Amino acid sequence: GLVASAFLAIGFIIFTPRMIAKVAIFFLLICICSLSNSGAEYYFYTDTAEQYPEGPHFSAMFYLTVRSFVRSSCLFIGMYAYNRWLRDCKYKIGYLIGIGTTMC
Repeated sequence: GLVASAFLAIGFIIFTPRMIAKVAIFFLLICICSLSNSGAEYYFYTDTAEQYPEGPHFSAMFYLTVRSFVRSSCLFIGMYAYNRWLRDCKYKIGYLIGIGTTMC
């Protein structure tokens, strides 16, 4: 957890140029502070009618394949949109747009 992250941050500072270390540590902090609901989401979508009567009751195979396909499709759409409209955008603006769309 935090001890491994601290060692990783120290490694970035020691072994990479200062600008790269700053960006890497920034992304490390974002990953540390982000919350994940993937476990709860999986069980919500795949619970049986007895476990959660109001749920959608997808099979695990359906949920995992459709979710992966939708996720990959959104990734390609995002890459296309970036190359089409944000190619000449400054780094900070592009990153803020990325965070904003991820939060929505």
